[in-house]
Amino acid sequence: MRKRRKRDKHEHRERIPPLPPHLQEAEGGPGREYIYEAGCLLAARADADRVGELVGGLADVESVRVEPVAGLGVARVEFSSDAHTVPEVVGHLRETAGPDVRAGPNHVLGRATHASLMSVTPPRPAVPRASLYEEPDLPGEGIRVGVPDTGSWEHPYFGGRCDFRSPEDDDEPDADGDGLLDYAAGHGTFIAGLVLQHAPRATVVARRLPSEEHGEAPHQDYVTDAQLALGLAALPELGAVDVLTLAVGGYTHDGMGLIATEALLQDYLAANPGLVVVAGAGNDGQSEPFFPAALKYVVGVGALDASGQRRACFSNYGWWVDACAPGVRAHSTFLDWSDGLARYPDVPHHCAGQLDLEPDPDVDGFEGFAYWDGTSFAAPRVAAAVAARMSQGRSGPEAVFDVLHAPGVRRLPLLGTVVNPQSYP
Repeated sequence: MRKRRKRDKHEHRERIPPLPPHLQEAEGGPGREYIYEAGCLLAARADADRVGELVGGLADVESVRVEPVAGLGVARVEFSSDAHTVPEVVGHLRETAGPDVRAGPNHVLGRATHASLMSVTPPRPAVPRASLYEEPDLPGEGIRVGVPDTGSWEHPYFGGRCDFRSPEDDDEPDADGDGLLDYAAGHGTFIAGLVLQHAPRATVVARRLPSEEHGEAPHQDYVTDAQLALGLAALPELGAVDVLTLAVGGYTHDGMGLIATEALLQDYLAANPGLVVVAGAGNDGQSEPFFPAALKYVVGVGALDASGQRRACFSNYGWWVDACAPGVRAHSTFLDWSDGLARYPDVPHHCAGQLDLEPDPDVDGFEGFAYWDGTSFAAPRVAAAVAARMSQGRSGPEAVFDVLHAPGVRRLPLLGTVVNPQSYP
């Protein structure tokens, strides 16, 4: 692991970088905002030509180009117009073509984050956790859990149970070279450690996602719907895992979902019907459906507070959330880092005074472990609980049923089943 020169551990970047000009925010009212790629729609391959014709028929549309996306069952429909925004064009399509034509924005997704596309809190240094137990009868044996995220380190805690390819899957602490720990750095390493806390005999398949060959080089904290789908399509081994846990998502136009990512997940499930997909519900403290967690074939996971009894102040909630697990001050594997952090936004006002943001006083900088908050860190606990049941001979759907519907399990309104699996240790 890498060490850098010493800085004040509370030093931050002075400003949060704005969105690039090709991304815009739709103003849909409180709880209905979303970010999208300007001048571009995604359409199901079978509907793409029809969508292109309808968009081209609008007044003041100067040009339209329909281009199938290799490896996906969707196409990009790019248009040039100073008079029409993407949300306006989507509204026109719904009025003229009806709901059976599958087309929508190329939505922008963050790593299970709130609307600013940043984590709900910064990571804080923590003392090491004890090494994994090696007894063969612990849960998870033979089960592979996919974690497409920021990659991973070859962390000593993992005991060789993290499958990643170095250097392409290395969890990079400072990709922009400014000497500060990047916003999302360590996210994948942290999630891998959480899976192995609860299913220590499982194998985590950690992959860095996306990579630069999949279109425009992505920002370190967000991807578009198309970038995510292309990145997953380029990693077919993730479609062959037993459990796939996603810590990425966002809001969509009228709750319509994600055109490209849904097509890719459907391909995964067609080829691997036993696959279980788990996703964080998002960190805005609101009920607007957050995708892909809100998909009916995805286990959407909200976060509980430190007591494990109530909803965490930041956690999204709603009819579409299937389960909840502890997501406050999660303690897991991280990078080695002795310098400052990139700037994070202020903690949401509805969380004021409810989160412990202090680092562990017994460590100076990150020494391979951290505390962190978010639904990103509740979802892998549920994924591990499912993996534990699968290692006992249950199929994926049977394991999900066991975790969500076993007799005596507690349920919370708009948060689903409470899942708090045993840690080892």
